[in-house]
Amino acid sequence: DKTYRLLWCEIEYFVRGYKDISDNNHHHIHQNIIDRQKTDNENDSSIYHR
Repeated sequence: DKTYRLLWCEIEYFVRGYKDISDNNHHHIHQNIIDRQKTDNENDSSIYHR
């Protein structure tokens, strides 16, 4: 019973950590997309100005 409880704690800890990581990655990816769109727009405008 003790080992089972320990295993459950490990799983719970892992799942919580994984959720935090995935949330951070999602936010980071979203930020990257916004930055890329920004740079693309700047590149487009510089191309059009020539």
